[in-house]
Amino acid sequence: MVRRVGFILIFQWIAFCAWAQEAIVLTDKKQGVYNSPYIRFYEDKNNQLDITNISTPHLISFEKLNQKLPNYGIIQHTIWAKFHLENQTGEKLFLLIKNASIDSISLYIPNNKGFIVKHTGTYLPSSQREWNTNFFILEIPDLPKEQSYYLRFKSDKSLMIPLFIGTKDKVWRELLQSYLVDTSYFGVLIAMILYNTFVFISLRRRTYFYYVLHGISLLILVADYQGYWSMLATWLYIFLVKHPIISIIPAALAIILFTNSFLQIKHFHPKLHIFFKILFGIFIGIACIDLLALIDKGILIEIANFIGLLLLFSLLYAGVVSYLQKYIPALFFLIAWGMYCLLAIWVILVHFGILQSDILIVYNLQIGSTIEMLFFSFALTYRINLLEKEKMDSQQQLVITLQDKERSVSEQNILLESKVQERTADLQGKQEEILRQNEELTAQQEEMLKQQGLIEQKNKELTLINRRMKANEEVLRKAYHKLALAQETIQSQNKELKNYNENLEQEILQRTQEISQTNLELIKQNNQLEQFAFITAHNLRAPVARMLGLASILDTKNPQNAENFFVIEKMVFVANELETVIRDLNVILEIKKGLNQLIEEVKFSEKMNKVCASLATQIQESQAKIIIDFSQIDLIQSVSPYIESILYNLVSNAIKYRKPKESPIIKVKTEFWEGDILLTVSDNGLGMDLEAYKGKIFGLYRRFHDHVEGKGLGLYLIKTQVETLGGKISIESTLGEGTTFYILLKKI
Repeated sequence: MVRRVGFILIFQWIAFCAWAQEAIVLTDKKQGVYNSPYIRFYEDKNNQLDITNISTPHLISFEKLNQKLPNYGIIQHTIWAKFHLENQTGEKLFLLIKNASIDSISLYIPNNKGFIVKHTGTYLPSSQREWNTNFFILEIPDLPKEQSYYLRFKSDKSLMIPLFIGTKDKVWRELLQSYLVDTSYFGVLIAMILYNTFVFISLRRRTYFYYVLHGISLLILVADYQGYWSMLATWLYIFLVKHPIISIIPAALAIILFTNSFLQIKHFHPKLHIFFKILFGIFIGIACIDLLALIDKGILIEIANFIGLLLLFSLLYAGVVSYLQKYIPALFFLIAWGMYCLLAIWVILVHFGILQSDILIVYNLQIGSTIEMLFFSFALTYRINLLEKEKMDSQQQLVITLQDKERSVSEQNILLESKVQERTADLQGKQEEILRQNEELTAQQEEMLKQQGLIEQKNKELTLINRRMKANEEVLRKAYHKLALAQETIQSQNKELKNYNENLEQEILQRTQEISQTNLELIKQNNQLEQFAFITAHNLRAPVARMLGLASILDTKNPQNAENFFVIEKMVFVANELETVIRDLNVILEIKKGLNQLIEEVKFSEKMNKVCASLATQIQESQAKIIIDFSQIDLIQSVSPYIESILYNLVSNAIKYRKPKESPIIKVKTEFWEGDILLTVSDNGLGMDLEAYKGKIFGLYRRFHDHVEGKGLGLYLIKTQVETLGGKISIESTLGEGTTFYILLKKI
């Protein structure tokens, strides 16, 4: 017995020692603790524990972290924190979590019945939190003595937990410190953006435009990272919470464009330019995947971080290669991007949980981007100065070139003057030679004048001969002209005869086709008349025969006979049937006159809406699902009542002849088919045995299922209306699987 009691006491002492945790004691109003070493943490890797399990003594072992700023990287499980707190300040205490990207935070406060829970996190806009700030602040109730508090953290992004506990004034000081840093950062960044926007407007250089885009994307990124969108634009904050990658993508795309333009990658490094284009496409793809939520956010964030690291090293490599090729502005690019890369790599490794973090991690994005933008601005300024210097050198070189050309022109003018003098002397000698030759030519000219007199005499004789030949030629020309006119007349008449013969053959062929078409229509109408006459005789014979039979047994001599009332009642019933048959036949006759009705523009969607409204009760009772697709064509020139009747009868039959205990699914679709319009209506109903009812499907008063009411008129009316519109109807059906109707309508 003594041994058992001893063991119990030993186990209790061990448990007490294991459970013991020092308390956070605040005694001064100006006192506050940041990431107290007295806060313990526990990882719920299965996401199965609740506050009951967590607060049960000896069940969970909370551990002290060796990190100054608790950092778990990107995880998918829950983190619990526990701390003991004693408030001796006389004022209320508040819990500040200086990480604006934690998805869910819950504070469990003990009371007599268990725990009171306060919730916050990115899922709540700042207007719905206890304090309307970008960070998360929860009030800690003033309890009479030391109490144990529990915190639950859950996030798909990198989970860092900077915790601060203090009075209201102390919390405000912490917030003001963050706001001062962020305000300074935003002010510097906006100033640089505005300055370089002015430079871009002045110089019209794309590099400045990409620089401005990069600055704006950094503003968006830091505002999202620090949670300011929850205070400024709730709708944008909610969008960025659902899609955490979107705020990173513009910064990546802008820096790729800036680097390509600033370092002239396309000109100096064509292969690296292609690689940057591939990275550009990958980032756009990541953005689309995030928007469409195709994969888990945690996995997507890890992929984005990996691609981001690849981009960082690629940009550094581009700067190094450009600098090695004696491109001096690349030095500023390397300094700017190198500083940013060091901080960015640090952030990414901290987010992955590879490196430990301290308080500076909260501001390293602002610090890195500020240094980057400043040195990029220096680089752009240096590049402009370099371009101006090159421009001045080019102008000086141009002046020197013009002076050399002027000197060369003077020397050439002197040389040309000497050559002109020599040429003048040569020309004078040649002129004397020409004068001598002119004297010889004068003598020759006198001899030629004598010969010319003889030639003129011969010309007179030839002129007389020529006149006679011209007279003969005029006679021949007139005769030839008459022959040509006669030949043209003959050719014109032959052409007219040929055209007349061709037109006559074409007209005969057209008339033959029209007569054939008319004969086919007459045969079709004759067949329809014969069928209608048969239907009339067949459908009217039975009611009339029954009416005559009932009349024959009517006791006219004894009107008070009790059987007469029964006979008259049956005669009234038969008369109603006869009236129904006559009305149906009248409907058929009206359809056959349908082409005389006005052709107008008809929208399938409007007619389908009217049909659904007419069948609303049947659709609701049967829980029918109607899938409509008029995306290819919605408008047709046709007879409006016929289109509505066709849709009504097909949808009504699909609902009426559905499978028992199964909701009907009806698909209605229009599409182009070989220049015409194909209307398809399919269902998952009872279906029909087409082999058994071959040739009878579209007959009048034909029914294939007797478990529901009907007259067997619907399919006959549909076929009649379709053929009246010049169309065709066909059917595919499998018993027990469903039916599909194909209606081909002419496109007028």
